[in-house]
Amino acid sequence: MRSFEPYLLANNKTEKPVLHVSINPDPKDVLTNEQLSNIAQEWMQKMGYGDQPFIVYLHEDIERRHIHIVSLRVDENGKKIDDRFEHRLSMDACRELEQKYGLVPADQKQRQEGLSLKPVRYEDGDVKHQIANVIRPIAQSWHFQSLKEYKALLTLFSLSKRNSKPRLSALN
Repeated sequence: MRSFEPYLLANNKTEKPVLHVSINPDPKDVLTNEQLSNIAQEWMQKMGYGDQPFIVYLHEDIERRHIHIVSLRVDENGKKIDDRFEHRLSMDACRELEQKYGLVPADQKQRQEGLSLKPVRYEDGDVKHQIANVIRPIAQSWHFQSLKEYKALLTLFSLSKRNSKPRLSALN
């Protein structure tokens, strides 16, 4: 984290100077820690962040091993790194890395399997991540013509007002 400080101190204008990315290989992809580290380094290079300090950490909080990359969107002079077309560049970089490492292509996997969404189980804990694992794919894959239609879909995954747990009120 100390290596981030000079970059952050040199820039006080950039609204979101921190970059946080999650790279999630398919559960069938068995990768070593070294391979995951190499994937992170190559992704950073392809995205134009290769000269930035960054941290990579392995996560196993969902059904697959995946990595998070934390870096900076500002260079050593405090100048914001160009992030235009970042999503497209990231998708291209991921497709290249999938081919290089022989990984299950994300777009092929989604077409073959569809979305494998699970209902939220509040008793399992980590509710925030469970909800995100439902909401994100739904938002990316479905198009709704009404809020009622959206709410109906959410009830299938235990995300509706009637399924929600009662909230604890603050003590006076």
